[in-house]
Amino acid sequence: MWFTRSRAQTMPSTQGTAIEKSRAHSHDSGIAVMGSVSSSNIDFASCMDHVTEFQLLSDLYNETTQKAAVFEVEKQSMQQALASLKQDYVLLAYHSIGSTLYDYRNLSRIEELLLEACKANPALPTIESVAPGLCHIDQFGFKHVFMEKVPAMQYVCRQLNYHYVNETFLKNENSCRKVLDNVANGKILMRTLKELARAGIPADYRAIFWSFVVRMSTNELRDKQGLHYFLDLKRMVTKAEVSRTFHEQIAKDLPRTLPTNCHFSHGDSEGIDKLYVVLQSFCLHCPEIGYCQGMNFIAAISLLFLRSEESFWFLVTITSGLLPVNYFTGGLQGVLITQQIIQELIKQKLPAMYNHFKSLDLDIAGITIRWLVGLFYDVVPFEVMLHIWDCFLVDGQKALIRFSLALLKAHEKQLLAISEYSQLMDALKVLPAAYCDIQTLVKIAYKDLKPFPKRRDISIKQSYYLKLFQKAEAKTRKRTQSLVCFDASLGRERSCLRQSYEAVLGNKGAAWVLETLEGKSTVYKVIDGVSSSFITVDFSVTCIAYCDFTSRSVVAVCTSECKLLVFGLVGEELSTVSLKDVPFCILSLPEDRIVVGLADGSVMVLQADLQEVFYIHLGSHPVGCFSLVADKLWCGCGNRVIILDTRSFDVVNTFQASHRTGKHVNAMTAGEHGVWISLTSSTMITLWNMMAMVGPPQPVVALLWERDLGTVISCPGSQIGTLISRWTWSHSQNKWFSETGPAVTTYGLLGYE
Repeated sequence: MWFTRSRAQTMPSTQGTAIEKSRAHSHDSGIAVMGSVSSSNIDFASCMDHVTEFQLLSDLYNETTQKAAVFEVEKQSMQQALASLKQDYVLLAYHSIGSTLYDYRNLSRIEELLLEACKANPALPTIESVAPGLCHIDQFGFKHVFMEKVPAMQYVCRQLNYHYVNETFLKNENSCRKVLDNVANGKILMRTLKELARAGIPADYRAIFWSFVVRMSTNELRDKQGLHYFLDLKRMVTKAEVSRTFHEQIAKDLPRTLPTNCHFSHGDSEGIDKLYVVLQSFCLHCPEIGYCQGMNFIAAISLLFLRSEESFWFLVTITSGLLPVNYFTGGLQGVLITQQIIQELIKQKLPAMYNHFKSLDLDIAGITIRWLVGLFYDVVPFEVMLHIWDCFLVDGQKALIRFSLALLKAHEKQLLAISEYSQLMDALKVLPAAYCDIQTLVKIAYKDLKPFPKRRDISIKQSYYLKLFQKAEAKTRKRTQSLVCFDASLGRERSCLRQSYEAVLGNKGAAWVLETLEGKSTVYKVIDGVSSSFITVDFSVTCIAYCDFTSRSVVAVCTSECKLLVFGLVGEELSTVSLKDVPFCILSLPEDRIVVGLADGSVMVLQADLQEVFYIHLGSHPVGCFSLVADKLWCGCGNRVIILDTRSFDVVNTFQASHRTGKHVNAMTAGEHGVWISLTSSTMITLWNMMAMVGPPQPVVALLWERDLGTVISCPGSQIGTLISRWTWSHSQNKWFSETGPAVTTYGLLGYE
């Protein structure tokens, strides 16, 4: 402004008028401009007010959003806490229902929780559906019928618990979907699958997860075999020789596979047909393994989630990738090796439990063999087993070892508090069957047991134990060459008798008599006292059994060469089975099975096809004798008698026949009033009550031998002066005949009539 004014003062006078006019015009224009600026200042201020207000609202919105996020986190935390409380309450109710401590008025709270959960999951049982006598079918097709309220409410609590667990797993739904999408695109690491399986697969995603894992494991083999490989096997099922080999055993096991599931409950059920095709197709695919114990349950359960073809590849994945090749072959050698690893880890991770088992002479292998063969089927609740399988599909055999130890650790306090052998055996079956806390079990298996051996270390241990097994088998074959038998009661070797006899009764009045003379054995068929040579073998036969099977009758003999030979009634050899140790006794069981007691404390079971065998480990002492009592198998093992169920081969009961460890059970036979038991190096036999419903059998009467006969062959009749029937060879008459006579006198007749 000052610059303009100074210039105007230096201008010529002739320009003054124009300048004044210009000033006047500028003045008028300035007035107009000033008005415009004033108006703009008002609009700007208004805008600034709006901006300030917007900023305040924005800050308020951000603050509210942050508070809402905090509230949402707190809400989720409270919901999780509430869900956890509900789950804890349900688990507490599950374990306390039926006890004297439970207040049955609290059942109404369970009903409220159930009604609430049914809105989200209609498949849950209702109180009405588990009423006494009604049949409830769960989401997997299993039928549940309860005749009492306590087991029904326990089932409801268990299902409620699984519902809450699945709700927790559903939080992994987005990550689960993302992982499975990446699996389909080949962009996933096995570590991610392991983490997902341990965190929990939602029930709705289990079939997809299993299918993806199986495809990952078998893609290379599928490409090699071709797109229609399963269909080709399916067409060959009725024609191939391998199918005929396993047909009889598979057909027999089909009705016994998941009989309480509506998909497998009848012979004409769709699941039965699918299961037969899957099992036979696998036998064609892998004839060196064929059909083995436990496969029917594994395949049937997979069919509840997968199509037939995927179920077939599911079996292939398990037997060829996840488990050692010898797991289901060679007398379940792979299972026995896994048991050795578990026992070693129990000693390392659970030393108190290891010492407790040892003090009671309990061999945990007799329990865990069922866990390992069936992959925990019918050992833990079905839903728990499914989660174990999720982990098993990505962790392999290591998962089976982890969960075996986890089950023991989860019940460590209860097991250590039990001081009776039979009660401990019962607890090892009952406690896992009632355990339903999946999340705690996974935590124990993957966190509490750290550090855990790596896969490479487990593989090294497997190779080590395999060599030990092979050396033991070779040593057994060598030591039996010299015709030296092992006296289990004295713990030393002694020379066998140069001549010995044993007899078994057949049908139609026939008897089969075994004569062993200087290392050679002859079996004679005796009818009405007249004998004829049946078979002759060039080595010592240790025991003999006559087996009246459904389709045919056979004679089975065990040799000191660790062989089981099965002959038809005209002397033709039907089967030869290699045993893993020296046989001590043999017996024929219902449903066309043969059991053999071995020196290593195990029982070998031969199925009706005369090919499939499996072993049950009972203890560290030889299994020296059997007795079939109703539907129970009594096994003499050291100074103990272990009673097995003849259908499932589960341990039903056990007791000590003598408190002296040097007195071993030598022979047992069932009579009218009980089971007679004799002991080694003893002139005493005892009669045991076989009908005891609670606890182990109890001795009823003791009898004193007039001389140390060593064995009891039979105890017919009801008189105290029991007659012992024996076969005797007469050199003068050159034939066999039966000689009976008084053999015992009474001793200590307490409570016996």
